[in-house]
Amino acid sequence: MHVKKRDRILANQTAAAQKVYACVPISESWPAHKIMAQLKIDLGSSMSVAVVRGCLRALHESGLIRRPSSDLYIREPVVTAAAQPAQPAQPVQPAQPTEPAPPAQPEQPKESSMSASIVSLLRLANSLSTLAVEIEERLSEAAADIEKMARQLETETAAYREQLAKLKQLQTLLKDL
Repeated sequence: MHVKKRDRILANQTAAAQKVYACVPISESWPAHKIMAQLKIDLGSSMSVAVVRGCLRALHESGLIRRPSSDLYIREPVVTAAAQPAQPAQPVQPAQPTEPAPPAQPEQPKESSMSASIVSLLRLANSLSTLAVEIEERLSEAAADIEKMARQLETETAAYREQLAKLKQLQTLLKDL
């Protein structure tokens, strides 16, 4: 995996997953509990086991780390530009008068695919926030209904207690006769 690809994939991970990735070793395989301990030492972060395992699963699925065995994790090796194989030497061609080459344009990222991804992420975020507002409203309504029912039960219970007290009073009067 190339450095740029790793950085791009890592940028799409959550902040917690990025912290976990920073603690996954490069040269040896570690179990999840050892990665958690390293996370606490390096970053002072204490995440739950479920969160760390979820981050490790996400990192594994994205190809940033490997699982040599069931609970061992290691980073995928990253190839830098210097480590790439050199291009074979081109045969030297005789000098020919040519027009000067236009200046090289830096490679631009594919904005159409990036913007489409960003737009879809924004739509998803908007729909999630709308859903959260709807859920909050429904929960507020449900809480208000529960409170209303509790007050109603309380008044009914008080009325029943008053009637029960009157019945007991009547019962004692009837016994006295």
